[in-house]
Amino acid sequence: MVSSERGEKPSSFESGEGGVPFSSTGPAGHRQRMRARVLSAGAASLADYELLEMLLFPGVPRRDTKPLAKALINQFGSLAAVLEAPSEALKAAGATRSNAALLGLVPLAADRLGAPEEPVRSDLGSWDKLLAYCAAHLATAEAGSLHLLFLDSRNHLLADEVLPTESRRCVGRGVSPFRYRRLSQPLCSARWRCMPVP
Repeated sequence: MVSSERGEKPSSFESGEGGVPFSSTGPAGHRQRMRARVLSAGAASLADYELLEMLLFPGVPRRDTKPLAKALINQFGSLAAVLEAPSEALKAAGATRSNAALLGLVPLAADRLGAPEEPVRSDLGSWDKLLAYCAAHLATAEAGSLHLLFLDSRNHLLADEVLPTESRRCVGRGVSPFRYRRLSQPLCSARWRCMPVP
């Protein structure tokens, strides 16, 4: 069948035969395909412009963000330069106000992730606190395991290490018989033992 206007055979798009032949291509499902790609292969599989494109999705709800992502990278030189650019420069380059605000949060989040966190140390300065620690942290410990609790001068927990079975004989030899008997008696539960530091 030949089309009367152009003298060509109509395409399957015009005739509607069999639906859309390439439903996975075109702008209609681009964002869904990008999300599916990230979920299946991870964000590391994306090129820099694709990652920027996905970061631009919330600020541009119903438009293709690929041209804007490529234009921003071309103008600033790299993804890192785009993310570190001031919001006024991003707006002048075509980004929306919400895109500029979102892109400004990415370096801040990266800085916070890279900063070392202050370790939270449990205070074991009294028997009640020690027993509460044992109940909370050692309840699932293997039966018969011996835990060494290392404390600082303020009785804050520095480390909780399990003493290997082959090393227990050495500990037993270095402890007086009275203390060894006391340590071998269950203080907290039948499943684990708490060893106070004198």
